[in-house]
Amino acid sequence: MGIQKIKSPLNELLPLIESCINNKGCFPLTVTGTSMLPTLVPDRDLVYLVSSLEMPPKKYSIVLFKRDNGIIVLHRIIKELNNSQLLINGDGQFWTEVIDSSQIVAVVKAYRRNGKVKKCTSNSVQLYTFVWCGLKPIRPLFFKLAGIFNKLRRKNGNK
Repeated sequence: MGIQKIKSPLNELLPLIESCINNKGCFPLTVTGTSMLPTLVPDRDLVYLVSSLEMPPKKYSIVLFKRDNGIIVLHRIIKELNNSQLLINGDGQFWTEVIDSSQIVAVVKAYRRNGKVKKCTSNSVQLYTFVWCGLKPIRPLFFKLAGIFNKLRRKNGNK
């Protein structure tokens, strides 16, 4: 049986996600936002969500969480602060936010890109994550250079 695609806002899918993962299932979710670029590409990559009981979130885990204003977001844990507070950041963003661990809905166990499934616990994904998170202080320069490169590429492609 194939995966049925449902196009709905995340807040409408939340009960379905919670029901699935609370029954020890794995919920496939297509990435829609750009905050996790370049790690996760919207409308191309698919993440597999599981309960935080199955895969306890830790530093560098990608988690689905619900902000106080009700918005549901997929970001990475950058640092575990005191008590149950976590510093969260999208891979394609420069700012961070603090959430309580109770706001976590699910944890990304793996993701699918171009038909290949990559487990978040694999050595290659963990190495990529470690390097990408280590580059956080110079990401603005990286994105600026990438923007200039893409602009030049488009300009040269139009000749």
